[in-house]
Amino acid sequence: MVDVAFGKMVASVDGTPWESTIRAVASPGFFGGEGLYVLGLGDSVQIAIHVSSTPRVGTYSLANEHATCSVLTSRGWISFYTQGPYTGSAYVTRVDSTSIEGVFAFDGLGDDPPRIHRIRAGEFNVPIESLSATDWRRTDSKRVAQ
Repeated sequence: MVDVAFGKMVASVDGTPWESTIRAVASPGFFGGEGLYVLGLGDSVQIAIHVSSTPRVGTYSLANEHATCSVLTSRGWISFYTQGPYTGSAYVTRVDSTSIEGVFAFDGLGDDPPRIHRIRAGEFNVPIESLSATDWRRTDSKRVAQ
């Protein structure tokens, strides 16, 4: 069982506490891919992790771009993906047809500038909803307008 309120994602990003202050949700087929994506949007950081098409309680590898941490900069969103030796894992602790919860940690590598973001002590407890990339951009646009 995780210790985070329903509808939230939390983590430590490079040692700094972070939480999804705008929205957190799990969405099937998000980003045009297969599987379930768990997404958290905060004021200047968003985190996305990918688990199985049919998630069950258990461990999932976050290698090969199955997790990303995006950071809002003066130049827009810069993304840091799991790739090569920079990887991580998620453990789903509970899942049903309407919600999913679990924990995660990963290292994301970016190249603008070259840098590694270390995501630790991640937890999520979110509803499962169909969400398009357009819906997510609308959520992000509301954040930008605030």
